[in-house]
Amino acid sequence: MKRFSACALILTLVFSQSFAASDEVEDSPVYAIQNAIASLNQITQSLTYSPESMEQLVLEEVVPLFDFGFIANEVLLVMPSNQQLSNSEAQYFALRLKNNMINTLLYKLVQSQTLKLSFVSAKPELGGKISVKLNISGLSQQGVYFDLWFHKNANNHWQIFDIVLNEDSLIKYYQSTVMIKVDRFGVQGMLQSI
Repeated sequence: MKRFSACALILTLVFSQSFAASDEVEDSPVYAIQNAIASLNQITQSLTYSPESMEQLVLEEVVPLFDFGFIANEVLLVMPSNQQLSNSEAQYFALRLKNNMINTLLYKLVQSQTLKLSFVSAKPELGGKISVKLNISGLSQQGVYFDLWFHKNANNHWQIFDIVLNEDSLIKYYQSTVMIKVDRFGVQGMLQSI
């Protein structure tokens, strides 16, 4: 009986360490980068998917790659101090921003089934962030280069928090859009038109 208990204890330790190691791999930046490239490539090669399957693929595989809450918070940093959003307005803004990004960015990839994303390089940045340079082939002869910026989110998982194309940051784009819309339409008008 003691041998059985010892064997069971050893097996338990081995399995728990292997599961812990697999969790560590899934939480590594390398895994997050590889997963992002594979998921984004999957939607660009989507000729065989129905619209319903495509929507499910985007929601299940691509949306979790992005830290939409962080993106929304960064965008809202440009709001004047006398026009800050309430918690419910900030949540509404984050949801609108997420839907806008999905509709404009992610579904654009679907429209051209000839695109392919290729890894070019990755480099650590200040604050524990990582910028990953990718090339999109199929848009031009040389392809188009862009950067995905990854960070550890509040739950300690690696996610994309910004996309940079030709030095133009997605966060900066939305920040300037928010400032213009608040100036023209006020906070409520900005929330409705973002």
